[in-house]
Amino acid sequence: MIQNNDGTTLSLKNTQIYNCANYGILAQTAYINAENVVINNAGQATLACSYGGKYQFKHSTFNNNWNSSNQVAVTLNNFSLGAIPESKDLEAATFTNCIIYGSFTNELFLSKKTTAAFNYQFNNCLLKQEASSTNPLYQFATDAVHYSNIILNQNPKFLNSTRNKLNIDASSAAVGKGNPNFIIPIDIIGNTRSTPPDLGAYQNKPFPK
Repeated sequence: MIQNNDGTTLSLKNTQIYNCANYGILAQTAYINAENVVINNAGQATLACSYGGKYQFKHSTFNNNWNSSNQVAVTLNNFSLGAIPESKDLEAATFTNCIIYGSFTNELFLSKKTTAAFNYQFNNCLLKQEASSTNPLYQFATDAVHYSNIILNQNPKFLNSTRNKLNIDASSAAVGKGNPNFIIPIDIIGNTRSTPPDLGAYQNKPFPK
């Protein structure tokens, strides 16, 4: 769990988190600035940004194939039931050039109280999520404030997610779909990124035979 109630920003770079019983990262009212992060498999969420805070993730891969009834890859909210106060501002939650994927139909869960700010934005991201949702929080095609250049429900074709290998090759739907204005030049394992960059933490490379 990460709690930064004093406004201190935690920086995460080239970080891998695998196979957690509950959460890969559980952040409450935290400030996180992250790049080249990979989180795979968690009982509830690979990344939970809860009870407000301020978050920025670039070139990160969140995947959840955990065998449960309610797991997701990423969840955002601005409240904690029973807390005082119950809601706190989600100042920002920005995901750029990221992959959010998993074994279930919906791998992104957004939940808010109107008593606090709920600011989120997904730019150049591959998401696994129902495209026909009537929920106003998930209007990928028409909500330009919160979503831009979203790729929905296309397989990133990871090398082997069951073995925590979320590398991609040239056949991935994530190849060349990133925004070059936000490129992290070197990927999580030291490869130079092409331009336009691939989504997620890995530059595409041929898989080993």
